[in-house]
Amino acid sequence: MNSDEPSDAAEIFQDWGLYDRIIQFNYMKHQQMVRAIARAASYLQGPARVLDLGCGDGRMAARGMQKTRWEAYHGVDLSHAAIESARTNLAHLHAAVDFTEGDLVATSCQLAEVWRRRQGSTPNFLLASYSLHHLSESDVVRTLQALSAVLSPPGLFCWVDLCMLPGETRRSYLDRFRLEELPHWSTLTPDDQAEVTEHMECADYPLSEARRIDIAAAGGFCLREVLYTDDFYVAHLFGA
Repeated sequence: MNSDEPSDAAEIFQDWGLYDRIIQFNYMKHQQMVRAIARAASYLQGPARVLDLGCGDGRMAARGMQKTRWEAYHGVDLSHAAIESARTNLAHLHAAVDFTEGDLVATSCQLAEVWRRRQGSTPNFLLASYSLHHLSESDVVRTLQALSAVLSPPGLFCWVDLCMLPGETRRSYLDRFRLEELPHWSTLTPDDQAEVTEHMECADYPLSEARRIDIAAAGGFCLREVLYTDDFYVAHLFGA
């Protein structure tokens, strides 16, 4: 496999305790992203029927949409351990909660086909928080095309992810992150930081903001609002 091609990774990190510490100290701006998700969800005109791509342990959805009226939640993730944690973290929801363990692209296309054939309510809110940067551009487009066609109005898509600066390459983003951002993750041990770096080298394929908007458009979504942005992360709200 070419080093610039995404690989299939079942876990964000092998050590989920490490990811817990990253969230605890807000190193990846999870607090800001929770507020971004809350703002995106505020545009819903009725109960939320959420499809969470790369749901992890479900905390981003649960915290970002804690004031939202729920009807249904479906999480998709490759990690069995993450899904089991999500079952616990979302057990309080007064809603139908379901999960699929599997590949994001294949599962999304399968779910979209089921929803296309089935009469009744389909998701109205698509959430992807720190997950799509593990996919190739063509797989992101394929996933979004399948899902944009079946979302119920208003068909919102909240995309939280890594983001390159204009004109930046993947290599320069990773180098800049290692030199400028990672040193601020001061509570992590050298081994922890090495694991973060190894993961990013193997599995992270960020996009520029302009390229994200183009890819979303190719997938059937138009930009509604920039919810958050800095030199490393961004959150967008799109509509189908």
